[in-house]
Amino acid sequence: MPEPSKEEIKQRWQRFFDEPEIAERIRAVAEQFPNQRSVYIDYHELEVFDPEFLSDLMDSPHLFFRTGEEAILDNVPAEIRETVERHPIGIHLRLKNAPRDAFVDIRDIRHNHVDRLISITGIVKRASAVRPRLLRGVFRCRSCGHRNTVDQDPFSPTMKEPIVCVKEEGGCGRNRNSTTFALEAGASDFIDSQTIMVQESMEGLRGGAQPQNLNILLEDDLVGLIFPGDRVRINGILRGRPQRRGQEKLNKFDLFLEAISVEQETTDYESVVLTEEDMEAIMELARSPDLVERLRSSIAPNIYGYTEVKEAVVLQLFGGVAKESPGGSRIRGDIHILLIGDPGTAKSQILREVAAIAPRGIYASGKSASAAGLTAAAVKDDASDGRWTLEAGALVLADLGTACIDELDKMSPQDRSSMHEAMEQQTVSVAKAGINATLRCRCSMLGAANPKRGRFNRYDPIVDQIDMPPTLLSRFDLIFVLTDIPGDKDAEIADHILMVHQVGEARKQREKKTLDTSIDMDELEEKERRTSPPVDKDLLRKYISYAKDNVFPVLTQEAMAAIRDFYLHMRELGRDPENAIPITARQLEGLIRLSESSARMRLSPRVEEEDVKRALSIMNYYLKQLAEEGGEYDIDRIMSPYSHKQRGKALDLRNMLMEMIKEEPGGVPEKELFEKARERGFSDSEVEKLLGKLNASGEIYKSREGKYKVA
Repeated sequence: MPEPSKEEIKQRWQRFFDEPEIAERIRAVAEQFPNQRSVYIDYHELEVFDPEFLSDLMDSPHLFFRTGEEAILDNVPAEIRETVERHPIGIHLRLKNAPRDAFVDIRDIRHNHVDRLISITGIVKRASAVRPRLLRGVFRCRSCGHRNTVDQDPFSPTMKEPIVCVKEEGGCGRNRNSTTFALEAGASDFIDSQTIMVQESMEGLRGGAQPQNLNILLEDDLVGLIFPGDRVRINGILRGRPQRRGQEKLNKFDLFLEAISVEQETTDYESVVLTEEDMEAIMELARSPDLVERLRSSIAPNIYGYTEVKEAVVLQLFGGVAKESPGGSRIRGDIHILLIGDPGTAKSQILREVAAIAPRGIYASGKSASAAGLTAAAVKDDASDGRWTLEAGALVLADLGTACIDELDKMSPQDRSSMHEAMEQQTVSVAKAGINATLRCRCSMLGAANPKRGRFNRYDPIVDQIDMPPTLLSRFDLIFVLTDIPGDKDAEIADHILMVHQVGEARKQREKKTLDTSIDMDELEEKERRTSPPVDKDLLRKYISYAKDNVFPVLTQEAMAAIRDFYLHMRELGRDPENAIPITARQLEGLIRLSESSARMRLSPRVEEEDVKRALSIMNYYLKQLAEEGGEYDIDRIMSPYSHKQRGKALDLRNMLMEMIKEEPGGVPEKELFEKARERGFSDSEVEKLLGKLNASGEIYKSREGKYKVA
């Protein structure tokens, strides 16, 4: 079919612009010109007006958009038209709100998409600085002073200079071998330009697939609006640029997208499409009387036990409600969980399962991740002429999702310090290579770490056993210890593991059509049912997406009273100076987030008392594991190197040491110190441990002669 002529295209645009609503839109932009320079047309409006016209536009977008902008100029009111005509850029025509079936996955882009209008979605991974690009250059001939105007190629990285000083226009006729041309920037026309890199969304990837990237060219009023970590939908014309080897052009092309419009995805989980059948399944699941048990059992069903941990992980996937206080400060709704445990307790497996279930789940290992890899890196970008640009790290890419970070204890202290701001303020501040920016990372974090001495000892404070600072530990709402202790459940664990392996072996035989006929099929089907998740992974992901995007529960008076009573009761226990502080306001906020998440899990608009009871059960389990000492809760066992009792003993020991140093200014010998401490009721192990802590904190030091002194 022959391509329509330019005049025919202009007439078709004119008929569309005659529509009253479109004509009013053009007039509104013209009246605000040059502060506004874009007329936005909805895909649906064009489809209703003329489906064939929309189809032709997608096949030959460059011609249609250029002609459409000329037609817009004809519709601009006469009193403004001259102002628009004199402007070097004019009014843009932009198309937005592409339907889902118009989108092309970045990994599916092929040669037949070149020079066509396509739509893509993804995460902004990198954004260059905004720089001016030359549109029309005015070059002065150094020999005669004549000005020559040269239109620039918008897709060439090099500047196009005059070949000859044009004699017919008043020049001297000399070519560039016999004269030189100087660019007069003040008389030339420029346009703002920016290059961004978009990476396809994680939820669309097949297992283990490497995410693909595409460079996007933004110009004029599209620049400076989006940042690394933003999720975007972009409509644009796919272009090809030949690769180069020095000055030689190769026959292979690099692809980039010339953006027509950019839309930020404002809803949290819009990228998960829900059909009517999905909605029916979601509502049916929400009505299940055993909803909590089914969801909990769907988290890593091949791992036996860990009931409380799995329930907490389910609540983390749903999350609390992020909110803004009347003063404008943001209160996070995301729940952070840390798993600490002995080797072989399936911590990494739980993390990988959650990363696969979470609609925006990212898995990273702290052992191989640097601070830049987790937060943001400054890199030199070839697409923006080698300038420094920001590249989003794992936490920024997991914005509005879940970041699963394994081996947290293996990270270097410098890399780990970058996580403090990301966990509490949920932003990443970058000041690198002359770039100052703040990126958003509104994600929940599920971390895993191993004890320093191989196995966990529940009688020692957690800070002593894990190579992480107390300030970072305090930012986790829940910390669970997964221990491997021989006990009554060993037989059940062994049976479960054997059953999982047997089912896997039988499935492999079934795939290869070599199934052993001697196997009891009824028994095998029953075992397969017991090891399969009660809720399909795809349905669970859609259920979480729907809940996070549509359910924002509010605390009822009964729920508020239950939380308040628990908090005040716990704080009352710590009023006596002799008692430890059992709980802080951070645990109170964590309790609120868990209660909100429980209500959201039920798709309830209200946080009821049953949600608070569920949250209290998990909170008590966490505190009993880590903060209990002598039948009482002491939050300092989690937040500080010293428990309440140890702090008092450390102070007594320091005071005793001070008294001894006054008598012996040259320092107290170690043997003498231990003897004196025994007289005061300290055991040698307590003295050794407390001396180590005082030495590490810089309060005391040991001289070369083996004598202790106060710093």
